[in-house]
Amino acid sequence: MLQTVTAKLKILVDPASRKLLRDTMKAYSNACNEIAEYIFRTHDLKRYSVHKEVYYPIRERYGLRSQMAESCIRTVVGAYRTILANQKEWIKPGFLHPQLDLVWNRDYSLSGKTGLFSVNTLEGRIKVPFCKQGYEQYFSEGCRFGTAKLVTKHGKFFLHVPVTYEIRELKKEEVTNVVGIDRGIRFWQSRMTARERRYSMTEDLSNRNARITKRSGRNCSRSEHRRQDAEYVRSVRERTAGCGM
Repeated sequence: MLQTVTAKLKILVDPASRKLLRDTMKAYSNACNEIAEYIFRTHDLKRYSVHKEVYYPIRERYGLRSQMAESCIRTVVGAYRTILANQKEWIKPGFLHPQLDLVWNRDYSLSGKTGLFSVNTLEGRIKVPFCKQGYEQYFSEGCRFGTAKLVTKHGKFFLHVPVTYEIRELKKEEVTNVVGIDRGIRFWQSRMTARERRYSMTEDLSNRNARITKRSGRNCSRSEHRRQDAEYVRSVRERTAGCGM
C-alpha cells in the first residue's frame, strides 16, 4: 500500500543564493497573477489554449525557464478548478506571496548523501544545503519525491516535498481494539472504544449560547461567551469526572 506524506525541509542559503531564490519566486508569482487575470477575463480553462496564449509572453516578460512557465499554467488552472468546484463561481485567485512550484528531476533534486538541494533559478541552477534531520528515512530506496513548493516564512526558506513510499497493509485480524476521539466546538470532547463511551461535555454549546443571549435580553460579546463557556466546561468536568456512559 502506498502512503504519501509531506516533508518540510529547511533550506540554508547565503546572501547571494537568497537574492536569486527571492527573485525567482517573485517572478513566478507575478507570472501566475498574469495568467490568473487572463483566465478570469476569458474563462478559458483548457491548458492547451491557455498555453498557446500566455507561454511565450510570460517567459519573455519574467525570464522564466520552460518548465517554470508550464508549472505556472498548471498551478493557476488548478486553482481555478478548485475554486469553481467549491464556490461554483468565477473568483480570481491571488498569488500574493512569493512561491515556486518545482518538478522533481527537472526543476530540483535532493541528495541525501551530500545534503544539497539543487534548484533552477532565473540565472541557472544553484546548489545549497538543507536540513534533513528527522527526515533521513525518506532518502532511502523506495521513496519517491513529487512536485515540491518552495516558500518563505519569517525570512527563512522551506521546501514542502511530497514523499510517496510503500507501507505494509494492516490486516483485519490484527486489529484488537479501535479508539475514536472527537473534539469539536459544539460538543467539547467525546471518547469511544469498542467497550466504553465517555463524554467530557454533554450539552450542545450552540443551544446554550442561544439561551444565554435570550436570558440576557441582548447580544453577548464573544469574550462573554468564552468566559461563560469556560465556566460551564469547568463545572461539567467536575460533575462528569470518572463517570462513563
